[in-house]
Amino acid sequence: MARVSRKTKEKGTSVTAYNRIWKTAIYARLSNLNAGKTDDETLEVQIAYVKMSLESRPELQLVDIYADNGYTGTNFERPEFEKLLADVQTKRIDCIIVKDLSRFGRNFLDAGYYLEKLFPFLGVRFIAINDRYDSEASASQNGMTVPIKGMLNEL
Repeated sequence: MARVSRKTKEKGTSVTAYNRIWKTAIYARLSNLNAGKTDDETLEVQIAYVKMSLESRPELQLVDIYADNGYTGTNFERPEFEKLLADVQTKRIDCIIVKDLSRFGRNFLDAGYYLEKLFPFLGVRFIAINDRYDSEASASQNGMTVPIKGMLNEL
């Protein structure tokens, strides 16, 4: 039987694994510049969609929004993504949420490196809403969803 962590006292409040507050960042990306566009393919729509999802998740505290407009998903050389990584490394951010995995990246190997190696090593939670992926959920881990989606996104 696995041991469940006990409640600990920290400045008069009890803390458990279930009420951890995650310092969350929204990441959005669009390949084409969306200047003047008003359809559902804009960064603003992506961000609003993710914000709406955050409303029902009080454990996810929004810290910042990072949006790369006009950058391909086939590589990770994007200014806002690099800024997000810097904030992850300084522990300002420990959770990243995106609309779907294709907004994160379309390069199967690079995306896999971040999702399977770097983010777990740094203790970063990753959520892709439309793909129903949450690195903290046991059903998401070690599944085939991320690799299959990654290959499709690259194609």
